[in-house]
Parts: sequence; C-alpha cells; structure tokens
Amino acid sequence: MAEFRSCRRSVGAWVIVVIACTVTLGHWLTLALHYAYSALISPIHGLIGPRFTFSEIAWTMLLMFSIGIIFLASDLRSRDVRNRIHEVLDSQAVWDIEAVFGRLVGVVLFLAVSAAVLTTGIVVYGVLADAFDFLVGTPIELVSVLAFLVWDIIPSLFLWGSLAILLMQLIKIRFLAVLATLVILGSVYFLYLVLPFSVSSILSLQSGASAYPSELAPTFVTWITLVNRFFMVVIAGGYLALAALLQSRNQSTKTFTQLFFSAGLQLYSPLGEFSAIS
Repeated sequence: MAEFRSCRRSVGAWVIVVIACTVTLGHWLTLALHYAYSALISPIHGLIGPRFTFSEIAWTMLLMFSIGIIFLASDLRSRDVRNRIHEVLDSQAVWDIEAVFGRLVGVVLFLAVSAAVLTTGIVVYGVLADAFDFLVGTPIELVSVLAFLVWDIIPSLFLWGSLAILLMQLIKIRFLAVLATLVILGSVYFLYLVLPFSVSSILSLQSGASAYPSELAPTFVTWITLVNRFFMVVIAGGYLALAALLQSRNQSTKTFTQLFFSAGLQLYSPLGEFSAIS
C-alpha cells in the first residue's frame, strides 16, 4: 500500500499512465473512425466492427502498460538510494521476497486500476454512443473485456515487472536494464506477429489471440490461456525470488548452493515460516 500511494504521488507514474491511455484511445478512435467513414470506400476498414475491436485495442493497452511497468519497476531500488532511505528499508524485519513482492504488487495495482478505469470508460462510451446515436462508437462485446481484465493485464504486468526488477539487480545500470527488458518485450511481440497462428496463440499474452470476440459464441477463457498464465506466474515468481536473493542483506556469507535452495524456500514457503533459515 505504501508503494501504491507512492505511485499516486509520483509525476513520472502519472506521465506513464497518461501516455498509455492516450495511445490506446488513439488506436481505438482510429479504428472507430475508419469503420464509420472509410468502410464504404475501402472495405478493409469495415472488416472488424467496433463491437469486436477490443482484442485489437487490448494489444495496444497491454504493450503500453507493460512498457510503463518496466520503467517503474526498474526504478524501485534506485529511487530508495536517491532518497537515502535504502538502509532504513533494509533494516526492516521482513523477508527480501516480501519486500520485493510487496512493492511490485503496489506498482501492478496502480497500473492495473488505471487500465481498468480506461477500459470501463471505453465500454461506457460505447453504451452512451448507442443510446444517443453518436456517429462514432458502439457497445463493446463484454466477455472479451472481462477476459482481458481477469486473464491479461495483471499477469502481464507481474511478468514484465519482475523481469525488470531482476535485470536491474543483475546489470545495476538502469538504462541498460530497461533497454534489455524492452528488447525482450519487443521480441515476444515480434514473435507473435511472425509465427503461425497455431504457435503464436499459445505464446500470446493476450487472451483474444486464442478466443476472438464473438456474439454467437463468446469465450471467457480457454485451456491455452490457463496454461499460458500458469507458466507466466511461475516464471514471474522465479524472477522475483532471484531478484530478492541478489539484493539480500546476508548473501555475502552464503554459498551458491545455499542461495539456490534459499530461492525456493523464499518462493514457496509460507511467509515467516522459514525466516530462521536465513
């Protein structure tokens, strides 16, 4: 909660949210305008109606907010050093994994709430557009919206945030850590674009890739999405455990084997149960 409040007071965090929202709304507005005014001239613009465009908008939103959490998560430790409070935080009687996980949760909640508000605004506008007969806009298919909010935004933010924290601990130079994380993020999205659908749908971070919005057969979740999200959570947990060990206050007295098994304990043990081991 302290990290969540810190994000709310941070100008940089709000700049990231505003940029992400602006790009997403720009993409949505472009699709809606093309459908409303260009479909009669160029049929390709009428291929996807506004009611079923959320899977396209979700890609943009996921990408922008994932980039945002990379910048915010990579700055957690360096911000403490700049504010000269890292020694105070390190002296607190909490596990390293608790401190890293708790702070990442705060950032994820801040961005996830922002994405949920943006999504709600798009949905509400569509309802109003239909009720008052606006020239642009229509109600969006709700199952695809719910699938995005439940299965897409939070797991993606956790995955890229935890990777950013780990690379920051490994590289130590924020610019290089952010650049490396962005390259990995861009590579994942590039692979989705170039790989065959049978493969890319399994690797996709967006549920619309395996269950496209439909009026006749709306799909909230598929087994592909469940398996994908399970491995995303496991990988993110491993990143956090390693990041916690790398900034451990007592790691200088541990061997590599002790660090390796301690990572498993920090990741899978109940909070506080094995605190005496460290």
